[in-house]
Amino acid sequence: MTKASFLIRAALPGDEGLVLSLVRELADYERLENLGCFEWSVLDWNEPSIRFYKSMGARLMKDWRICRVEDEALRRLGALSGKP
Repeated sequence: MTKASFLIRAALPGDEGLVLSLVRELADYERLENLGCFEWSVLDWNEPSIRFYKSMGARLMKDWRICRVEDEALRRLGALSGKP
């Protein structure tokens, strides 16, 4: 199993078709590989996208928060591995 990250920005009204096509392909891959699910993030203020995702059957995970390590914190944490 592999994990991939995508950043999708629907810049213009009507781009939902492109997003829906991508989500359908990902869902088919998950189904065929018997992986069970896939997840993505949406900003809490982005109500149009939230409604769109819910219309596809997505469920918002209210109890979950995104954690990110970047910049200096990422360098410090990576240095703890002991690898050069």
